[in-house]
Amino acid sequence: MSRPPSAPSARHIDILPTIADSLGLPRPEGLPGLSLRPGAARPPDAEVPSYFEALTASLNRGWAPLTGVVLGREKYIDLPIPELYDLGADPAEQENRHGARPGRVRALSSMLDGLRQGARAQARAAESAETRRRLEALGYVSAGAPARERYTEEDDPKRLVALDQAVQHGVELFQQGKLEGARQAYLDTIRRRPTMATPYLHLAYMEWESGEPARAIETLRSGLAAGALSAEMESQLGIYLAEAGSPAEAVRMLDAALKSDPGDPDALNGLGIALFRSGRAADAERVFRSVLEGDPTDVTAWQNLGTLALSTGDLTTACRAFTTALSRDPALVGALNGLGVVESRS
Repeated sequence: MSRPPSAPSARHIDILPTIADSLGLPRPEGLPGLSLRPGAARPPDAEVPSYFEALTASLNRGWAPLTGVVLGREKYIDLPIPELYDLGADPAEQENRHGARPGRVRALSSMLDGLRQGARAQARAAESAETRRRLEALGYVSAGAPARERYTEEDDPKRLVALDQAVQHGVELFQQGKLEGARQAYLDTIRRRPTMATPYLHLAYMEWESGEPARAIETLRSGLAAGALSAEMESQLGIYLAEAGSPAEAVRMLDAALKSDPGDPDALNGLGIALFRSGRAADAERVFRSVLEGDPTDVTAWQNLGTLALSTGDLTTACRAFTTALSRDPALVGALNGLGVVESRS
């Protein structure tokens, strides 16, 4: 549905001022945005810029960040292949006018630079351990990607959207139990863009869950060797190495991953396991407790702490840790088994 040409442009920052105006409430000092209420004082659209961004693919996959500005009926998108649209004549954004209007491109690009400087710096928000587990159970794996100084046309999302669709198709096949189809979808994505971490992580997770630990570890090694660098790749490889019986290498890998993301609970839990299996129980306990200081609901850390206490004969601490974990996740197999051992020894 299209809006009338005379209707003012609406932005998210205009919602709260409009509500306040409609309710007759005083406008809070410093509140951005303008009221959309009919009759409210408002400058022409040509004087009201609207900044927008789409950074998920940049943060997770290493693609070029997408930012832009709408001014009046013009929309400028800053990408390696830049775009300029006349929304009045072309609301469906079918005709890129970037090459035909260099003057407007320069003006809008300069305006966008100013708006970007005022935007809050973006950073990945850490999910809770519970959220991560639920997403992984559905087949979703997130991969942070380091920011780069320069992006080329090969990094433009317009050229890469098919890769994202291929990964999502792999996730759907995995959820349906069609593992070979999912494997081929991930491998096809890797062949087309070997430096993209996400398909390696999805493939390795599927292999690990399918009882192929050596294959999962090799998948992650091959990704890092191909230049698909991310803290998540290093962290996942370290966790798998610890679980597969290579604790010394796991400690080195997880230490490196934690330099990029010191608060990653998965990497910290993996490091604790690796330290424990290297004979460094006291260091492992400190790591598990540091995870719980950051997130007291992390059932994996509680389970790991219980397992460590059980190994040293501290049945009281083990019982408390396993019970706490099970109060948050009654189906946690490791904690159930551990609590059973505690009961048998008591």
